[in-house]
Order: sequence, then C-alpha cells, then structure tokens
Amino acid sequence: MAAQTLSPNSYGSSPGLSDASNSNHGVVPDMTGYLVNANKFPKVSFSPEQVNCICQALQEEGNVEKLDRFLWALPPHQRLRGHETVLRARAVVAFHKGAYRELYAILESQNFDLRYHNMLQKMWYDAHYDEQEKIRNRKLGAVDKYRLRKKYPLPKTIWDGEETVYCFKEKSRNALKECYDKNRYPTP
Repeated sequence: MAAQTLSPNSYGSSPGLSDASNSNHGVVPDMTGYLVNANKFPKVSFSPEQVNCICQALQEEGNVEKLDRFLWALPPHQRLRGHETVLRARAVVAFHKGAYRELYAILESQNFDLRYHNMLQKMWYDAHYDEQEKIRNRKLGAVDKYRLRKKYPLPKTIWDGEETVYCFKEKSRNALKECYDKNRYPTP
C-alpha cells in the first residue's frame, strides 16, 4: 500500500480511518503522520516516564508539529491519562491549532504545577483575545482585553487564587504596607 499523508483532526480519530479498518487491513498511522503497514513494523510502546520526557523535550524545543504527531500516535490509554506533562502538551498543541474549546477543557480539568501557571495563564488569555479578534475583525485594545480578563477569569487549576494589583500579589502588598506603617522613611 502506498503511503499517504494523514492529518489528524483530533486525538483518537482521523478522517477515513476507523478501528475496524485498522484491524482488517493492518494499516495504522505512524509518528510522522503517514500510513504504514503495522504488520511490517514492531509495535513500540512507551512507559509513562518516557512519554512525559518526550512531551517535555518537544515542548522545550518548541516543535509543536512533532509534539502533535507524537500525541496523536500514542495509544488512547497513554494519550488521555491525567499526566500533567501530557495535558500541558495537549494544551500547547490545541492552542497552536486554534482549538480553543479543547484548550479551555484541558486547562479546567486538572490542577497544574505552579511553575507552569504563567505559561498556561498566557495561553488562556491569548486564546480568548484571539477568539474575540476573529469575531470583531479587528485588534483588541487595552480596555477590550481588560474586559475579557474580567469576563473570563482564570480557572483555579492555573491560578493560585491570589489577586495581582499593579504587579504585586496581595500578600506582597500587605507586607509592603506593614513595613511602610512601621517606618515611613527607612534608612539604608
């Protein structure tokens, strides 16, 4: 069978390729997105640690296309498992493909590590901005973006819940106020 290009449209399904056709003909997509005869190649399975490592490496490299193909080629039990690295990778791919509903669902599904909150928050807001720019057919101004941030607050899964005002978290602002109340004119 001649190889043909296959572009995945979602995780777990592809156009014109069902589980029945895989079992009957032995044809499956490989990591490059081409159809290959599964009977000629050994099945490769990755441990969860290897999947996490590959996803992390591809994210750091910024190669979203390879990351997309890798995630799509994973078996369903590895693809949908709640590993944070895989979910972050799926979120990055969804963001770059413009699949914002999928991005929102992923970001709202599980708590993410604090060190990734800034990146995920930026994706959350940028996705909402992009959606509105497409609807309005114009660039958003500062007021438009402010209104969108208020309309679509960050989910608790990517936010510590502490309000930021003038680039300071509430705890930091309170600590500065206490120091100021104790000594309004500190000396070095």
